[in-house]
Amino acid sequence: TDAPMDLNVAVALGCHHASKLAAPLGKVEEAREFNRRFQELTHSINAHLWNEKDGVYYNYNVRERKQSSRLICTTFDPLRLQIAPPARVKRLLPKLLDPGLFNWGSLPVTPIARTEPDYVEEKGPYNGRQWYGDVWAMRNLAIVAGLGDVGRHDLAADLAWATIQGFNANYSEYLIPSTGEGGGAKRYAWSASLYIQAIVEHLFGVDYDRMRGRLRILPRVPRQLMGKEISLSRLIIPHDDRLRLGLCVKQTAAGKAEIAVEITGPLPKMEMEILLPKGGTQLTQVMDGQGRRLPTVHKAEDLLNVIGVRIPIRNSVALRFE
Repeated sequence: TDAPMDLNVAVALGCHHASKLAAPLGKVEEAREFNRRFQELTHSINAHLWNEKDGVYYNYNVRERKQSSRLICTTFDPLRLQIAPPARVKRLLPKLLDPGLFNWGSLPVTPIARTEPDYVEEKGPYNGRQWYGDVWAMRNLAIVAGLGDVGRHDLAADLAWATIQGFNANYSEYLIPSTGEGGGAKRYAWSASLYIQAIVEHLFGVDYDRMRGRLRILPRVPRQLMGKEISLSRLIIPHDDRLRLGLCVKQTAAGKAEIAVEITGPLPKMEMEILLPKGGTQLTQVMDGQGRRLPTVHKAEDLLNVIGVRIPIRNSVALRFE
């Protein structure tokens, strides 16, 4: 009956990733075909699921040929890969940031708007109604990733941190929005794995891409951690079982940080991108451990509003963004 927002964006993402995988494998036609399908889905999502009057995306009832005007957090899924054009992103973000709609600023985002008539905080064992109000880690990380894709690294940092805090030592199936109490299964592996993902991939911004020969580091530090030192130690880089990453970050303000990287094990032939979200309109320069200014890059694949350096991988790197 429904053409749902989340499913259509998920298939579009699959086409995008398949295209990116096919190209390095020499599958030129397959890469072109998957990219064509991604573009077609992007067009269809924007043509049929966007509601210009309300400024949101809705699911679409294919039998009745009309939108289902129920405000669900999947309205933010088209932030992924910039499926939503910039003008629509500007209209979506105020709805995300409205505490009266999706609980922003307290715990992570609720699955449907609090203004919907069927919104409910369901406690106790899982019975399906938890999707009508309780907080789920997987829905929040989809929004975190989308915020990063559209270059709102500040908001991505805040939501990732809210998710980390909410599920810290509380790997429950879901959270009760008013209290943060865990509900459902108390040792839920999916929540635990997403908690780890939020730390590694979003807070510290570690992204290893073997096919592109790239190790990317893009910390997104929330306001609560500004001026504090945060670190990872002996993170496995899956190129080789022996390859380990140590990372220390201290950010003091937008565009100002110290980042130290230590890598042990046999170094592969690849590049490192060490980046930071841009600090507004101010210029940022990057210095190495000897105080020498390094050439900066302002563009990185699939990223907006970042600055940093691109260098061959090495065992030890110390950078200062100022």
